[in-house]
Amino acid sequence: MSKWFGVLLTFPAASLCAAPVFDSVYTHIAKDCEALSMPENDGGDESWSCRGPDELVVRIDFSAADAALNWVMDMQGVEQPIASGIMGIDTDKGVIEWRLVDELPIALIVRSTPMVFDDQGGAHRGPQQTLEIRGLNRLMGFTASIDTHATPEANEVARQKIADAWAEEMRGQ
Repeated sequence: MSKWFGVLLTFPAASLCAAPVFDSVYTHIAKDCEALSMPENDGGDESWSCRGPDELVVRIDFSAADAALNWVMDMQGVEQPIASGIMGIDTDKGVIEWRLVDELPIALIVRSTPMVFDDQGGAHRGPQQTLEIRGLNRLMGFTASIDTHATPEANEVARQKIADAWAEEMRGQ
């Protein structure tokens, strides 16, 4: 009897300490995002909404020079600014990677090629390319940037940074 009692006590404790399961869901900007407003109708610049997991939506705002990922909102329309909005979004080939832990979205990763300005004031895409990471939900406020040219396996490094931030958040509970 005591042998089974020890097994029963151990089993629930082991399941509570299970390692978190990380996963990704992808939003292809050109294919999966839709226009929120048309500039010819309201006089402003265009904005797109891009749906992600767990009813989250990010908004990409356009200006004459660039596209920037600035806001994340839930389906009830509650918007939260993304810390240090992400400029230089490639709206033709870009992808938003939503990082999940146990099915909860905790961060997004997007490739950025920021604009640079020449001496005459003209703007063009610069040579630098980064992976921009922004925290969501319990990681709101977490930011990181990884130079893709200087960092081999930049995508894996980005995912590890998110896992490390999540582990730190869990320790702080």
